[in-house]
Amino acid sequence: MNLAFIKILGQIDKVLKEDENGSATVLFKIDPESKNLNTSIAMVEFKKKHWDKIKNSPKDLLKVTLYGRYDLRLKNNKPFMYVRCESIRKIKQKNIEIETQQLELMLKDKVKKKKKKKIEKENFNNKWYECIPKEEFTEIDISKVKLVEEIHLEAIIPIFNIKKLSKYEEVNPIAVRRLENGEYGLVTGVRSFLVGKIFDKNLRAYITDLDRQTFKEKYSLEI
Repeated sequence: MNLAFIKILGQIDKVLKEDENGSATVLFKIDPESKNLNTSIAMVEFKKKHWDKIKNSPKDLLKVTLYGRYDLRLKNNKPFMYVRCESIRKIKQKNIEIETQQLELMLKDKVKKKKKKKIEKENFNNKWYECIPKEEFTEIDISKVKLVEEIHLEAIIPIFNIKKLSKYEEVNPIAVRRLENGEYGLVTGVRSFLVGKIFDKNLRAYITDLDRQTFKEKYSLEI
């Protein structure tokens, strides 16, 4: 799976292991201020250069913002987030209140944009699959579907409720186009794609010759 990029704020909860090469793996307690995440803890892998910056700091007094690539994994049938840290910044306690205020302003601005977007949304229909006859869909092996569009490869996707999704009997279809060697490139339906990958679930797919932008314009997609 292509790993998505994420930014999280929090504290080290427990050091799981430190390797001879200086790297470390920890349990990371996610701060409630990271409101776009539906999880309170993650497993984080630090390279030596990042771990050296924080390993000797008192864990109770240290708050950090880290940036990294993450994927969703299952252990004992329970989902968790695994992050490979690519950058880290220590936060002084006196700066936390300032960051909180900045976050609140950002959230207020986000609400305003959502209201505006809701009005504009009336001209769009993301249920493109309702415009296509059912007989034109085919079940497709999810292992043969790849992310090829730049917007998908660079997507930042909020964590969604995996437990709830695992109970869904049916996931929305995806649209794909043929690649070489019998593989397919995803055109639209990245969330369904992720669910299929996580649960190794084949999906209903519409095979098209259109690229994402042309497909978006043809079916008046918002995203």
